[in-house]
Amino acid sequence: MIKIFSRNSMIDYVTSYGVLSDEYYISILPTGGPKGIPIFKENYSNVITLVFDDVLTDSIKDKWPDGVGTFTAKAMTLEQADILANFIKEIPAGATINIHCVEGMSRSPAIAAAIENKPAAGNQHVYELLMERLSEKT
Repeated sequence: MIKIFSRNSMIDYVTSYGVLSDEYYISILPTGGPKGIPIFKENYSNVITLVFDDVLTDSIKDKWPDGVGTFTAKAMTLEQADILANFIKEIPAGATINIHCVEGMSRSPAIAAAIENKPAAGNQHVYELLMERLSEKT
């Protein structure tokens, strides 16, 4: 089962239940601003945290998602896709996977669709990179 969360709903979930040893967590943070502060403060073998923005390519943005001021938004890299694919490949079949990004509407659904080998959803760049990496033999 895959559950998709916004950042705030993931914080609520982890606050209520803790980091459950039989569930897996994919935490996607933006490159800056208050919403870029990691949720998971400890290292857990069943948690991965990656930092990239909800963009298709690196680009200059005129305001932070949660503030003002220009910044360079960073797209998911090939290395991040490899790291994430390797993490996913180690998850036992049937395990619960909890995925969050800031709003739970673009990067998280893209990751979930790639894991489930379903048609593209959310961020097309994230979906395509991850689909490519997940289809590679280990």
